[in-house]
Amino acid sequence: MIKRESSLPPKTQSLLESYLSLEIGKFKINCPYWINDIKRGIKGPFSGKGTPNQIKASIRRRLTKYNLKLESFNKDSLKKFLEANRIGIDCSGFVYHLLNQLNKEKGGREISSIYLKDNKVPAWRASWRVNADMLTSNKFTKKIRLYFVQPGDLIRLLGGKHVAIVVKVEKNFIIYAHCSNYTKVKGCHLGKIIIKDWFKNLEDQVWLEETENGESYKTNSYFPNLGDSLRRPMWLSDF
Repeated sequence: MIKRESSLPPKTQSLLESYLSLEIGKFKINCPYWINDIKRGIKGPFSGKGTPNQIKASIRRRLTKYNLKLESFNKDSLKKFLEANRIGIDCSGFVYHLLNQLNKEKGGREISSIYLKDNKVPAWRASWRVNADMLTSNKFTKKIRLYFVQPGDLIRLLGGKHVAIVVKVEKNFIIYAHCSNYTKVKGCHLGKIIIKDWFKNLEDQVWLEETENGESYKTNSYFPNLGDSLRRPMWLSDF
């Protein structure tokens, strides 16, 4: 049996909810997924790494540019407008901002000083320089056993090409959050893993999430043989 049940602290939880339910006028939508295509030079506002406020500002600017009013949209057409205008966030930008808020809420500083300590990039642009592999690398994280999981721990996926963050731990399940376009629910959203045995590994548990094709997300995304695992940022101590 897990020794504790825990959630994110209030400000970090509030930031998470802002991504899961962006308030845009009368609408509430989960933030879409967007990742830059660097090779083709295709970028989105804030390089797909924006905070909720930056993303909402991007939406307002695009509406103004095309002389459009929110009242002319419904929820589905607004999401399509955002996707067509490359407005959204990628997995590492989403996780970076949550980790940054978590560290500050625990009394720490901007995590740019940790991940980019030899880089002179301003703190507000630091998220532009990180990716999933970096956030879950051995340099900045350590592999942990499932039994010791806590909010703020990371799930390395797709051999380091994707990352999710644990946001809640309960008696028999954990909740993680990530931003993806290859899942049944697209954009920033939550996933759930039923824990059958806390003394085994993540691959031995029941992942409820599915891909966009209705297949098992665990089977298609979690590859321990490629280094996928539960990871803890070195700076993250117990609550």
